[in-house]
Amino acid sequence: MCDPVTATYVTLAVTGATTMMSIQAQKASMKMQQQQAEFQRKQFKMQADAAELETVQAENTRKKKYLSKLNENRALFSKMNITTDSPSYRAFLKANKEIMKKDVQRLRLQGTEKRLAAMYGVQQADLTGRMAKVQYKQGVANTVGRSLLSANKLYGEIA
Repeated sequence: MCDPVTATYVTLAVTGATTMMSIQAQKASMKMQQQQAEFQRKQFKMQADAAELETVQAENTRKKKYLSKLNENRALFSKMNITTDSPSYRAFLKANKEIMKKDVQRLRLQGTEKRLAAMYGVQQADLTGRMAKVQYKQGVANTVGRSLLSANKLYGEIA
């Protein structure tokens, strides 16, 4: 067998190697968590972009429907010999236009709400990535601290 001093040095070397391996494992874990957070961030960003496109499409669809109905109404009123000078005709068209504007505004608000919800997810993913780094630093500090305490006890035995 070897003497106690040599055994203590071997134990210190093993403790140091174990500490380094633990730190490397924590670093790998942090990188994996950061990659997952980045992937989630990209997914939420894509959701936000999709919500914006969906909103624009819904607005365009509503405007096309309005224009189609406007043309139908003009054709119908012209068959009935009602001119654009008629106050009731102008009031009817104005009311339809106001309804269309309110519908478009409602669609925009709904789209903004969806986009903001997705952007909130982007922020959460960013925070998750940053939190992984903080946890890594704390883990390294804890690992090094435990190793130093263990080494101090061993050093105390040989001193």
